[in-house]
Amino acid sequence: MLNRSRKWSKLFKKRVPNLFRGVTTLEQSLNTTIKHKLLSAFTPEFRAEYQKFVVLLRHFLLRLFHNDILKFENQRRESIILMMTFFTAAGCVISAAILMPYLRALPGFTSETVWVEKTFFMTLCMAFTGIISVINWENMFLDEKDYHYISGLPVKTTTLFTAKFFSLLAFVGILSLALHVFPIFIFTFFLSEMINVNPFYHTSLLQFGVVHMMTNFMANLFVFLLVALIQSILRILLRGNTFKKISMVVQTLLLMGFVSIFIWFPQMASSLPELKEQYTPVFIYYFPPLWFVGLYEQLIGNYDLVFKMHFYIAPIAVTLLADLYILSIPISFKRFSRLISAKRVNSRFSKALRSLKKSFDKSLLQHPIQKAIFYFALNTLRRSRKHKLQLAVYITLPLAFAVTELVLLSLGKGLGYFHEKSHVLIAMPLLLYMFIILGLRVVVSHPVTVEANWIFRIAEGDYPTHYLRGLKKAVLVVGILPYFILFFLVYTVCWGVIPAFFHSVFCGVTAVLLMEIFFVNYKKMPFVSAYVPGKFRVKDFWPLYLLGFALYIAAFSMLGRFLLHYPAFYIFYYGAVVTDLFWIRWLRYKRNRGFRFVFDEDPEPAMLSLGFDEM
Repeated sequence: MLNRSRKWSKLFKKRVPNLFRGVTTLEQSLNTTIKHKLLSAFTPEFRAEYQKFVVLLRHFLLRLFHNDILKFENQRRESIILMMTFFTAAGCVISAAILMPYLRALPGFTSETVWVEKTFFMTLCMAFTGIISVINWENMFLDEKDYHYISGLPVKTTTLFTAKFFSLLAFVGILSLALHVFPIFIFTFFLSEMINVNPFYHTSLLQFGVVHMMTNFMANLFVFLLVALIQSILRILLRGNTFKKISMVVQTLLLMGFVSIFIWFPQMASSLPELKEQYTPVFIYYFPPLWFVGLYEQLIGNYDLVFKMHFYIAPIAVTLLADLYILSIPISFKRFSRLISAKRVNSRFSKALRSLKKSFDKSLLQHPIQKAIFYFALNTLRRSRKHKLQLAVYITLPLAFAVTELVLLSLGKGLGYFHEKSHVLIAMPLLLYMFIILGLRVVVSHPVTVEANWIFRIAEGDYPTHYLRGLKKAVLVVGILPYFILFFLVYTVCWGVIPAFFHSVFCGVTAVLLMEIFFVNYKKMPFVSAYVPGKFRVKDFWPLYLLGFALYIAAFSMLGRFLLHYPAFYIFYYGAVVTDLFWIRWLRYKRNRGFRFVFDEDPEPAMLSLGFDEM
């Protein structure tokens, strides 16, 4: 036995070092193979494409932050900080407001009802994302600029499309982080007692926060991809100028729809538990925020049967939209490559339209300067997408509010409500005219091309009043006349021809008075003068602006209702308006006699000099 043990010990001493040497050799060979494969993967071509991918990703991501509405020219960093600060504050305020009853442990707010507050919060966050996605309508896909600038560069199409897709994911991720950086802590803090004690949840605080962020990111990505899908369908079905015109209308309607969510959803949030208990199919299956709330509840341990199907619906919806978006990128890029050389065909007026145009020019545009400024303003608004989108923002909010209120009132009181001369129906044109004229006043101050104003400097004559008259007639045709016809038709169906005519004329005359007031100190050439933001000083005088707006709506709506009941007093109102118009024009003539147009506007000094520089 002793000899055998000695033999085994000698054999062990000889073989073990060899075994360790073999393991070491095998490890070295594996490391060499892995390093060789990694080095072969990171070839110079791969590194070059990766650098191009990073540059394109940064370019596309910055373009999403730099759109036609949130555009600050050379202040891109400030605009990004401003946008992120707004969304962070909005998410913090909304989440704290809706969860305050749970922190106070008020009766009726239990773990079984917390999904209502989650639905409320997620719906508003998705509406915020929808507004941003509609604003970034032009940056969703590769557009004509990308085709011009990138098609001639040595960039692979796969690198280009991958960078575009990941820029979208990065933008939605940054947006979701801004919206939920504080709500994560607010939700976990306000509901911590409920999560730790109540057996209704089977999760920890860390898991709760991760699930909250993940589901909200998926919800925001769903909205962004849904808007992109709508645009891709339009790109496939429509071509050229038809796509531009129809997409502008769709973009405005989508913007109005997302804005209206902030008006009608808080009014119906209290009925969400009833809709769930009744198992309403429209709410359960076709309300996207509930899909992600159901996924939210399933992942934290709430195994309610209503939320069970949402565990599959939400990921499938996001995956399907992502696949469709990836497929749409090369289609849109090829579409620009086909249409880029297409020539635009100018539409010709028929004889009737030509004669109508000539009669209009002779009757309303007697002076050639008025005619030139009138058509210059109309053509600029027609061709500039940036200005049309800015004007649509001003129209969207009052229109969404008016339509939402009318729908809710009709659902509550029936269609007979429209035959009544209520305050909402009477004030609707006054509200819309106010925002339209205000929007036009702001939009015409934004230049199309500042460098081209030298043409107007040379052509500026000695009759500046004709320039302003031509501009105001353009505002009258664009912002007052179409809506006058629209409201007259609507009121004719609701009230009859005579009351509709009287109230439509009343609102139109009031709009003309507003136009004169808003343009009383306007001394710029439209669309070509430099613009410096902050001249209205909204942050300083917003209480006065809000008070003036409230007084305007209250006073003129009551006056309109009074005149509808006593039509004989219309003549006194029109006489007062005509007197005000003559007085405003006389005051402007007296104050601005011999003035010259302002083409260059300097910003207010950031540092006060106390007048020592003038001594």
